[in-house]
Amino acid sequence: MTTPLVLPSLLLALVLTVSAVFKLRDAVTSTDAFVSLRLPDRLRALKVPVLLPYAELLLAVALVVVPEPGYVVVTVVTVLLFVAYLAVIVRALGFEERVECGCFGRLGLGDVDRRTAVRNGVLVLVALVALGDAVAGHSVIERLVDFGVTEWGWLIGVAVAIVLTWLVVGRRSEAANATPTTSEPAQGDDQLDYERRPIPYGALLDRTTGESVPLFAVGGGRPALLVFVNLWCGPCVRTMEMLPSWAGRHSAIRTIAIPPGTGFDELPDLGPHVSWMEDPAATVARTFAVTYPSAVLFGVDGMLAGGPESGFDGISNFLDEISEQLAEAGVPASGAP
Repeated sequence: MTTPLVLPSLLLALVLTVSAVFKLRDAVTSTDAFVSLRLPDRLRALKVPVLLPYAELLLAVALVVVPEPGYVVVTVVTVLLFVAYLAVIVRALGFEERVECGCFGRLGLGDVDRRTAVRNGVLVLVALVALGDAVAGHSVIERLVDFGVTEWGWLIGVAVAIVLTWLVVGRRSEAANATPTTSEPAQGDDQLDYERRPIPYGALLDRTTGESVPLFAVGGGRPALLVFVNLWCGPCVRTMEMLPSWAGRHSAIRTIAIPPGTGFDELPDLGPHVSWMEDPAATVARTFAVTYPSAVLFGVDGMLAGGPESGFDGISNFLDEISEQLAEAGVPASGAP
């Protein structure tokens, strides 16, 4: 009668395996999640985002192959791990801004909400069931050894149901979370690919003077690169780390970093070539309908010159394109700052 209790541990092993595989496929997303979830910097210094998927794989194997009484220890560790995951998500629900969680690598990339907490809560309950079964003196490997045709039959049936669910739902979810790509413009159509528009009405707040500066004037006579970043966003942190070097090489363009809203007591030092300006009520970000991070380039003629481009990869490619165009226009790079 207790044979079905093999399922909780097998399901947990499957969840841990999927989580580990997708973390290994996209290690950057997992590291970004540690930033977005505001976990201690020391964890990243200790390479926890890198080591975590290997620990999950090890735990998944242990749930299946470790016999009793060692199985009790394995299930206790499993409960503690999923309780920790739940605590991190519940804590993130209290943050003012939305948080993206890469709990399953790019597969699980999405905003943290109550549904995420419910999912993790269910995993905790399943882990507790496995622990109770272990305390009762049972283990997965010992049951599998004693399985007959009937037990293997319904276990295979459950496995088929999981595979079908993955084929119907999982693939769609993975495609939805994939980074969108754009088609390459035809040769000679580069200039036609971007429709220039006037810089919209709006203003940013100069943190130094406290004055409101119209968007068309933020460059101070130079083209202006506006980069919208959220201080607690993994891709945003990587974008901010990239800006000082790039801005130092291209002083012909004023580079401005813009956090959401106002009232920041302290902002990261991005060097002498990157200015911070605030965006009251995130009005400018909403005008361009951007996500964080994003970047847009203003020309000196009062027109948009490029963007908006979103995401770390999109911004990185955007900056490379700007560098190439400056080189073609004969504007030399000023060298590393």
